[in-house]
Amino acid sequence: ATLASIAVYAQFPDFTPPTPLFRATTKNDLEEVKRLLREGVNPNEGRFIGMSPVFFAIINRNPEMLRTMVAKGADVRATDGFGSTTLMWAAARNNPEAVKLLLELGADMKVRTSNAPSDAREPLPLV
Repeated sequence: ATLASIAVYAQFPDFTPPTPLFRATTKNDLEEVKRLLREGVNPNEGRFIGMSPVFFAIINRNPEMLRTMVAKGADVRATDGFGSTTLMWAAARNNPEAVKLLLELGADMKVRTSNAPSDAREPLPLV
């Protein structure tokens, strides 16, 4: 390999999902997620671009995947690499169905992220 190709390779992070569960959640493949969880895959294992697998059920607006993952032990109070919660992601993605479901499943709406500016650390009121 040339020095230029090594330098280019080093600048691009590897966005390959680290586990089969991540591959299934990022592809929004509910049947594969169910199969993997039935086989005993840990729904909280690993991080991909700072997030645990449950975040991708929220990002993909897949409430059945979210329910399935939580039923198998996915942490609804998980945070990403910046301290944002699953509930914050659902609200930021304008996903009221996920917000409601996460609250029903035990997400804490009073959690604050430590990385937000001081004036943004108060929880948002639910409308």
